[in-house]
Amino acid sequence: MMLSRRNNTALMVLKLDAAIPAKLLQDLESHKPPIRRVLPVTLPPLAI
Repeated sequence: MMLSRRNNTALMVLKLDAAIPAKLLQDLESHKPPIRRVLPVTLPPLAI
């Protein structure tokens, strides 16, 4: 997990081993106080 803050905006990055369930994504977006944006990103496997 990584946290960053600039003025009144905070950024949280979570690394997950699986795709985020749709219900959890919906719950995060409807959170109060509001979480303005939830962006799931899938990265390719690390090539060694």
